[in-house]
Amino acid sequence: MKTGMFNNHKIEKLIEKRRQLHPNDPSVYRIWEELTEIFSKDEKTTIEYFERYCKEDEAYWISEVFDDISEKLQSWKFIECLENLQKKYPDIDMQIDIDYAKKAME
Repeated sequence: MKTGMFNNHKIEKLIEKRRQLHPNDPSVYRIWEELTEIFSKDEKTTIEYFERYCKEDEAYWISEVFDDISEKLQSWKFIECLENLQKKYPDIDMQIDIDYAKKAME
C-alpha cells in the first residue's frame, strides 16, 4: 500500500530486517540510512505517515533515526509530530530521540 509518496511495504521490510539484526551488526547503519532517506524526502508525507499509518512497533524501530530525519528535514512540525507520537504510544520512550531531534535543529 502506498501512502502519499511512501511504499509502506518497503518500510515494513526494512523494519523487519532491522528487527532480526544484532544491535552491533554493521548492516544496521545501512537500514538506518535507508529509513532516514525515505523519511527525509518530504516533510508533509512523513508527518502524514506518522500521524495516520505508523503502528506502535514501527514507531519503536524508526525512533532510532528520528534525530537524523529531523536534521535533514529541519522542521519543527516534524518534532511536534514526534511529540504527538510519544503521546499516542506512551509505552515507547522516545524522549531522548525527541531531545536529539530538537538539538539537531540548532
